[in-house]
Amino acid sequence: MAEWARRQEAAIAAGTWIDPTDAETTLGEYRERWRKTKIADAVSIDKTDSHWRTHIEPVWAGHPLGLITRPDLKAWVKTMATEQCRRCYGKPGVDRHGMLRAHTTKLAGAALLKAQRAGESTTRRCSGSGIEAGLGAWTIQGIMAHVSGLLTAAVDDGFIPVNPAVRLDLPPARPKPPFFWHDAEIDKIVAELEDGHQPGRGLQHARRAATW
Repeated sequence: MAEWARRQEAAIAAGTWIDPTDAETTLGEYRERWRKTKIADAVSIDKTDSHWRTHIEPVWAGHPLGLITRPDLKAWVKTMATEQCRRCYGKPGVDRHGMLRAHTTKLAGAALLKAQRAGESTTRRCSGSGIEAGLGAWTIQGIMAHVSGLLTAAVDDGFIPVNPAVRLDLPPARPKPPFFWHDAEIDKIVAELEDGHQPGRGLQHARRAATW
């Protein structure tokens, strides 16, 4: 008890003391506060919201900030990279070749309504069955960038002393190859424009790039 009190006094003197009740705030609760004050363009916000809803919230929303550890994050990254289906995001298991076992996924949206009205099954074989296990490297990097950003903000706001997601080993993402329109594709787009409109600057650049 005396040692604990000494550490608390030292942390207060150093300006690094963390209120235990702040560290008990869950990641989900903290993100709600972060989301209300975040200033970013709409595209960036939509992307981080998608990562949150699809990948982060189901796993981490209920975790207190102070109990999110580096080993747990490393294990999660490995799971995403080696076990999850990139189509339905489930974990159906892998065979000895590292391929996802056959599995089903629940229908959603219009497909779900159509099946319900017809009295048909609301599940189907997932298109990820039999493909290589693991989410794409770019997806994992985007997910972890958002997690790390949230934890860095929590450090800055005094909820936790350090960010456990800093410098985690992530799957390397290969640079995406440049995309160029072919002349035939550009001509087809131009032909479908309304009469009197000229090709935009983007199409003009694409046409020049396609001839390099």
